[in-house]
Amino acid sequence: MKTTKKFDCVEMKNAIQARLVARRKGMRPSEFMADVESTLSHSKEPIGDFWRKIRHGRVSSSGHHAVANG
Repeated sequence: MKTTKKFDCVEMKNAIQARLVARRKGMRPSEFMADVESTLSHSKEPIGDFWRKIRHGRVSSSGHHAVANG
């Protein structure tokens, strides 16, 4: 039996992407990057946590937790 979907992930992704494109339209590259960094730095989503770890050197380039030498 087929059920009707109440939530469409692709539709949600497209809507979010369209809002970001509209918000960043006309920004210079430096403004664009500042907006991306600010958004990630303040995000409560997993990508925000990952971004903050990268910025503080707690994750290696492979995405694994960095281990301090010593």
